[in-house]
Amino acid sequence: MRKGILNYLILAVFAISAAFTSCDKNPDDDNNGNGNGNGNGANAFIIEANVFNGNNYNNLVDEVRLYYHYDGTSFLLQTAPYKDGGFKMSLPETPDKNMLFDIEEMFDNCSVSDKTTKMVYCETITAYKNNESAGYLLNCAVDMRHQYIRYIYVDKDCSVSGEYIQLSHFKKGWNILYVSETTPLTTTKPDVDFKWHFANDITWM
Repeated sequence: MRKGILNYLILAVFAISAAFTSCDKNPDDDNNGNGNGNGNGANAFIIEANVFNGNNYNNLVDEVRLYYHYDGTSFLLQTAPYKDGGFKMSLPETPDKNMLFDIEEMFDNCSVSDKTTKMVYCETITAYKNNESAGYLLNCAVDMRHQYIRYIYVDKDCSVSGEYIQLSHFKKGWNILYVSETTPLTTTKPDVDFKWHFANDITWM
């Protein structure tokens, strides 16, 4: 993971949106599990997910894992048991320092308020059964803009703006980044509902 990560992220939206099949809106699934808090002490960043059609996977999945990939290496950030159609995961307050990389490596050609900021960028959560991969999950809004959520940790407050990202203020700790196929990246939540889905339960409009 070097220069041009942001460009890779934009392209990845199109790749992901082309890969999934089948989904209906679940009116009973009212916990979007986006995450809350800032990763510090009592306010730890917790992802609490009630997954769309999640009970269908109770016998197929027993654990979920959040990996972070950097320079060809995968780092396991956190795990959580999968049960009763969902999971609850508390992200580490401070990721190991060997996971951190310069924020400009992701947001190259952007304006960054503090270029000494280090960060971690997390994508999908992988599902496992008996330690074998069983698919993966996305926190997304199944709409025309193909929007979904990514998690970013920064080691200090900073702001970023540029062609592909609206002016976004990242607080020290964990932050939510909203990714769309048609609009710039932003830390401001769009006016849509985000829900956790298994990848094979998604059909984009």
